Amino acid sequence: LCPWHDDSRPSLQVNPERQSYKCWACDIGGDIFSFVMRMENLDFREALEVLAERAGISLQPRPTSAANDSPGTIDKQTMFRAVAWAEELYHRCLLEAPEAQPARDYLAEGQINEQIVRDFQWGFAPQQWDWLLKQSGSAPEKSTVLERVGLAVRREAGDGYYDRFRGRLIFPIRDIRGRPIAFGGRVLPQLAGDNAGAKYINTPETPLFSKSREFYGLDRAKDAVAASRKLIVMEGYTDCLMAHQHG
Repeated sequence: LCPWHDDSRPSLQVNPERQSYKCWACDIGGDIFSFVMRMENLDFREALEVLAERAGISLQPRPTSAANDSPGTIDKQTMFRAVAWAEELYHRCLLEAPEAQPARDYLAEGQINEQIVRDFQWGFAPQQWDWLLKQSGSAPEKSTVLERVGLAVRREAGDGYYDRFRGRLIFPIRDIRGRPIAFGGRVLPQLAGDNAGAKYINTPETPLFSKSREFYGLDRAKDAVAASRKLIVMEGYTDCLMAHQHG
């Protein structure tokens, strides 16, 4: 069956000898690379990386050029690593840090169990202006990377940066491949003061994250959606998590 239209009649043909596919109803065809690009909404390099990983093949790094070596250029792999690093720090903080007790109490009151929190890698950002920045060290380029992925904000007056997420429960947002690319943050009632800001804030648009192209939790739901041809859209992060918690 073709994954791109609702007709239940078989129309997708795969030719192993030619290493190609063709949907006669959609008039769409190509090779394995174009298939993965279309299915996963990836560019060619990303599709190549997916297939190489499945085949156990190591790819050579992208070639660099003088333009790419400029100080203002940060490659995507560096950004992916930075977001994954922050996700792990926020998650460990939620599970272990004394300052995260209000967040753990909030989850307990909502009857959200610890296992589902671990599965979704939820985290906590302490109520400090530079908690995450301090974890990254003092090197200027580290702050620049965190700013590029939306985790740090440049100060309007003076030099330096401050953390975007402070005193908030943190929800990692993943792309269709399950890679963390952004975060949502909910201010906790116990920590909300007069200057708490919006109840929810998200990572701004970055080279990794475009809000209009992502659905929270879709990486976990895609196989079931493909099999059932049905999709349930929830209003918020917690709604999605509770649905998973209850099967």
